[in-house]
Amino acid sequence: MLVELAEILGIGLVFSSNEAMCWTARDNPAILLVVFGTSYQEAQATYEYIKKIYQKKFPSAKVKIAFTSASIRRTIMKRSNTSIDNPLTGLAHLNDEGYVNVVVQSLHMIPGEEFHDLANVVDSIKGIRGKFEFKNLVLGAPLLMTMEDYRDVSRILSKQFDENKTGAERTPHPSPKNFGKMAIILMGHGTKHSLTRRWRIC
Repeated sequence: MLVELAEILGIGLVFSSNEAMCWTARDNPAILLVVFGTSYQEAQATYEYIKKIYQKKFPSAKVKIAFTSASIRRTIMKRSNTSIDNPLTGLAHLNDEGYVNVVVQSLHMIPGEEFHDLANVVDSIKGIRGKFEFKNLVLGAPLLMTMEDYRDVSRILSKQFDENKTGAERTPHPSPKNFGKMAIILMGHGTKHSLTRRWRIC
């Protein structure tokens, strides 16, 4: 997925003269990482770690995070007076800052309801023309989009159980292979969406 993003970010950065923006456009790209969200600080550290990975992989890109869950964003605002963008406001802020080459990367597990809502936002904004249009706006797939994705993730997960990682710096701790002392539980809340619609993704 990172390689595919690199290819996308490396193209389409030249604007024609008749499409000149009314403000200074930033040629360097931006990446909007979109997650469901969490109000737990330990879990938020995981998001920050992922953000650091993208920043390291794409040093010329601005990287931001947006939450799709309105209830979680309201909880965080009420608790700490911290405002977190949703995908729509995240894209609006990037556009206001002059970014016109943007990759919206879903960090959802599956292409369920949250991803389809995100895809609707991206599709709608791609239809904007004129002063507020994006020149390149693409949507990256969630983790498990195809059967090949499921097979790849299954192979990768088996190696991850050799250690646990905690905190924003993801400090490793050896995991005992004695299953009398350690249990591994993989859980997902599922989706009520039919998962039938196909999207053009990078």
